[in-house]
Amino acid sequence: MKRLLRFFATVFVLCIAFTAGAQTSMDYNILIEDLEFQPGVTIDINVNVYVNENAVNWNDHGKIFAVEGMIHTANCWKPFAEELFLNGPQGAHINEFFAIDMPGRGGSGLPEGLNAAGIPFLLDQMYIEDFVNVISGAIAYLNNELDIHPKTIMGHSLGGIEVIKLQDNLVAEGSNMKIEFGIKNAILLAPAIPAPLDWAFIYGPGSDALAAYAGYVPGVGLILDVPYYVWPFLFFTNTCCYLPPEMVPGAPTPAEVLANGYCSIEAGPLVYQIAGREIPPGLPYPYMPRVTAEADIFRPNHGVQLTIMADEFDKMMLPAEELALYQYLTRDKHGKRFLLVEGEETCHDTHISDPHALVSLLNKPSFFKNEEMLTSIEESNVEFAVYPNPSTGQFVINYNLPDAAFVSFKVYNMLGEEVALIQQESKQAGIYTISPDLSAIPPGIYLMRMDAGEQNNVSKLVIK
Repeated sequence: MKRLLRFFATVFVLCIAFTAGAQTSMDYNILIEDLEFQPGVTIDINVNVYVNENAVNWNDHGKIFAVEGMIHTANCWKPFAEELFLNGPQGAHINEFFAIDMPGRGGSGLPEGLNAAGIPFLLDQMYIEDFVNVISGAIAYLNNELDIHPKTIMGHSLGGIEVIKLQDNLVAEGSNMKIEFGIKNAILLAPAIPAPLDWAFIYGPGSDALAAYAGYVPGVGLILDVPYYVWPFLFFTNTCCYLPPEMVPGAPTPAEVLANGYCSIEAGPLVYQIAGREIPPGLPYPYMPRVTAEADIFRPNHGVQLTIMADEFDKMMLPAEELALYQYLTRDKHGKRFLLVEGEETCHDTHISDPHALVSLLNKPSFFKNEEMLTSIEESNVEFAVYPNPSTGQFVINYNLPDAAFVSFKVYNMLGEEVALIQQESKQAGIYTISPDLSAIPPGIYLMRMDAGEQNNVSKLVIK
């Protein structure tokens, strides 16, 4: 089981992002001292702030706060921040990107204080609930001490499941991230999968890969310490074309991992909780069941709009599982805000190797529009149903047109390119059925868009 522990803990990355904002002219740091995440247990949290010196509107747009996590430091967000500054949805309006080091990583500290049994609280005693408390405390500090008010929260891999748990906990209390912190948008990049959903990776092969790198450190506990020369091969290979020792183009070399300070230690037992595995005999850590989340916690009545981005050839989080997660959390059968980053060079850490691929999708549409604009768009949409879905190409579309309108149905790939025109003609009010043959389109995930006058709707389309 120690081998299983080593493998899983190296593949989850915590990345959480928020819009935020204090004006400055150069990169700087914030230290959140003595953040209490359990009664009597505190920690110092470091925040790297990347600054866009070309920003043209400091007051209204694009301040992003990012929380980094497992096996990665906050430095890993710099490539994404720089791309966002250049080509993000607000262009030069985007000005600051706050990237936080989670406990034990980068410039952050280790826990200080005593646990419930009266003995020193070590890093290896931290579980998902503790990390969610750290995230909540960091947002509250920004709100209350620095007058920085996040509007968007972003999570990557393990960070995705922690964003989900934060919303899950608040919804269970009759609240949500919008009520508690003013957060209106959640964007998850290749998030880890909570129960009760299936997640093939936690039962997959390869769990012996990093057995040699697990060990106990006095004053810290059982940790994972992945060598910098191993780190790139974990996160920059995929299921398509690049397998160890090959890496996708744009991946950092081992020397760059060391120079950029990307790699860091991680609390070992946390991974047992993510996978819901039993603790091996002889290890003094409590069993924690697999992390769970309730359905529907990101429906509109819960205040926060969810977007999930999946990487086509991510070997850890499969796109089909990510789509199932999106639908479970939102009940959006059309997958309106599920985005697939396509291409044979995609990997688990595409946000480092090819951040442009992600940022370009965030431009379609702008994910930083104000809430009123987004609400008005949602309320104007017409409805249609597509079945069977997935299909080999033979589909049936049913739609109800309440008023006469010029109607079009078009199919787009995940790059926003039109690949098929199904219908384009004037229709009277009524109920309609059409049966397009899309078998000539290559297998993959697509978007079908219906426009009826000034109204529109989008549905996910899977051709197998």
